[in-house]
Amino acid sequence: MANHIRFSLDIDGVVANFNEALTTLARDLNYRPRAQPTEQPGKYVLVSDTDRLDAWIDEHSEEFWGGLEPMATEADHTAIRRALAQGHELFWASARPSHRQHDLRNITLQWLQTHDFPVNEQHLLLGDKGQIVRAQGITAHLDDRVSHAIRVALSGVTCYMITRPWNIEEVRYGGYDFLLVDSIEEYITLVTAGE
Repeated sequence: MANHIRFSLDIDGVVANFNEALTTLARDLNYRPRAQPTEQPGKYVLVSDTDRLDAWIDEHSEEFWGGLEPMATEADHTAIRRALAQGHELFWASARPSHRQHDLRNITLQWLQTHDFPVNEQHLLLGDKGQIVRAQGITAHLDDRVSHAIRVALSGVTCYMITRPWNIEEVRYGGYDFLLVDSIEEYITLVTAGE
C-alpha cells in the first residue's frame, strides 16, 4: 500500500450532476444567450448574462444545490470506502459561491451525507480550489473543469481530470497535460497505489 494519501474530489460535475441541473434551470427560466452587435456592421457576438440564473440559485439555494442528482457509481462508492479503510484521507473541494458559504456548507454537507459520501466538517473545503487543497496538504485532486484543474495544478498539487460529455473535447484536445480518468474509482485506484 502507498503511504497515507490526502486526496480530494470536486463535487459539482464529479459526484453531483451540476451541469444537467443548470441546463434544466436555464431551459425552465427560458434563459438564452443573446446576440450583441459588434463594432463591425453585421457582426455579432453571443453574450451570456448569467445574473438571472445566479439570482434564482441564490434565492433557492437549498432547492438547487440540495436537489442535485448524484453521479457516482457503486464502484466509486466502494473505492472511496476502501481508500478510507486503508487509512487514506478524503477531502471534498468545491468552488461553490462563497458569498453564502455558511448556507452552502450546510447544504453541501447534508447532500453528501444523504448520498452516502463520507464527510465531516473538517473535510469539506469551499473556495478557491488551488488555495484550499494546497493549504490542507492534499497531494492529488480530481476535477471536471479545466479552469479549476489549472488553478490546482499551479498550486503544486497533482490534478486528474475526469472525462465528462461537457469537457471531453477541451480535455483531450486542448493541449493540457492532465492525467485523465474515466471514473472516480480509477482515480482513487491510481492515487492510492502511488501512481
